[in-house]
Amino acid sequence: MNSSLILSLVGIMISLYTIANESKKRNIRFKFSIISYILLILMIGSFFISIIFEGYFKIKQNEMVFDFIGFNLIYSYWYSMLGLLLLILISGYFAYLIFNNKIKKEIEFIKSLRKNFNNDQIGLIIADLDLFFQNLMKKYLPNGRKAEENNTVRILKNEEPLSKSKILKNKIYNLWNTNKIKFSSEFNSLFSDLLKNNLFISKLIKESPYLGAKIINSNIKTRLKKEFVEDFLKELLLDNESVLYTQIKNNQNLYQLSRYRIYSENYLLYALFSNIKIANELEVWKPIGEGAIEYIQNTNNNVEKSFVVDYEEKCFESPVFVAIRFFDIMVKEALVNNFSSTMHLHYYHHFTDNIVKNIEYPDEKKGEFANLYEYYLYVIFDNYRNWIKFIFQNDVDYKISLKRVNNEYEGGNIIKNSIISMTESMDSIANSKIREKFKKYLFNISIKLYCDLMLDFNEQAEKYGQVLLRCVISKINKWDGKNIKLQDVLLNTLEDFDRIPIVFKNNGKDVLEEFENQIQSNS
Repeated sequence: MNSSLILSLVGIMISLYTIANESKKRNIRFKFSIISYILLILMIGSFFISIIFEGYFKIKQNEMVFDFIGFNLIYSYWYSMLGLLLLILISGYFAYLIFNNKIKKEIEFIKSLRKNFNNDQIGLIIADLDLFFQNLMKKYLPNGRKAEENNTVRILKNEEPLSKSKILKNKIYNLWNTNKIKFSSEFNSLFSDLLKNNLFISKLIKESPYLGAKIINSNIKTRLKKEFVEDFLKELLLDNESVLYTQIKNNQNLYQLSRYRIYSENYLLYALFSNIKIANELEVWKPIGEGAIEYIQNTNNNVEKSFVVDYEEKCFESPVFVAIRFFDIMVKEALVNNFSSTMHLHYYHHFTDNIVKNIEYPDEKKGEFANLYEYYLYVIFDNYRNWIKFIFQNDVDYKISLKRVNNEYEGGNIIKNSIISMTESMDSIANSKIREKFKKYLFNISIKLYCDLMLDFNEQAEKYGQVLLRCVISKINKWDGKNIKLQDVLLNTLEDFDRIPIVFKNNGKDVLEEFENQIQSNS
């Protein structure tokens, strides 16, 4: 018997197992299906048979010769070559089984993860899911088992009755997918428990944030994904060394229609915004918005309150600025895709309101911005302006039309709701301890925006300009009394406003006078 081939096979298999990563070694037993076992047994059996026959024919080699295309070959040589070929096949198949990312025994694999969960081995669970997650999702059924109850039971549950043919189809579906349904149920239970474990999200952010992006893009039940995203994004936002900060900073390039170019290498942003419906479905604005507000309300955030020189660099270390940029990316994607959702952009007003309540000034106010909070307020107003002018500047076929020229929210209309949010922010700023010079700096953006809408684009833009004016007037005439401070800041801003570029436009002088008269007439 040729022991060298047997030793070679054993050595190769041990070597392959040794160089595999820990997750693949740990879960190798779940990668073998019944077919895998049968194939390996057949190949290994054939391998040993070829070795036995090789030894047998070596004894008979003087007489056991056959002709192969003109060559006289002994049978022992033939079986030796067959053994070598089988050695290569077995080694290759074993390498495929150990190195691929396919799990064949999904239910047993999830039970193994459950055991790790019970032993608080969260790191092992993350490592294993990171490797096998995408393969597992191929067997995952988000809706699980389909209804089979008779209509009497469904009526008692206030559910719509099913036809007999539908019930029969559901029974066949459930029978055919028995293992998938069981696996999906086990996975949902484990994932739900992981979300309640404080270590899971923090370890995921540190060790495998890419798994988080996979989960966002997966077909896991929406309810579970929303729970995950709420914790995941908030933790990412409050950790300024997380991948969210890196990818926001690395994703500043603008391209067609002045939107951000979201590269697939920035996998988290790509997972969230490559399809804006995902961001809307998972309500990604909530953890980002609430996390930023929570940070602002922490009065120990001295960096934002101090004067800094390199504010355009320093801002990328702040949860507030990262949240502001996050919303900017999200809202522009919604605009370009004609998506009928405001993506809860009103969080910008909440950011503004909390900033002006918590802002403090250094003893010496110098530079364009006295501190980072002032810079954030400027970026917020600049983004308002860009969103509102977006569809006119870029010739976007925005299909969500303005229904009413008033100061009331219209669900889904980003342009109008941006105007309303901006005027609410103006109100907060006018009635705050922000230095007067900077108040006028921000209000100048709003007045210039009004003039642009009325003069530079089309009839639709003029209507949005009228919306802006009506929103400002409504803020001056508050239900609980006159908003004198807002009115004063507007009039003071108009005194110093650079009128020359406006009055040289057709009807420019009339537009400015109308705006000023409306503000003054509400004295």
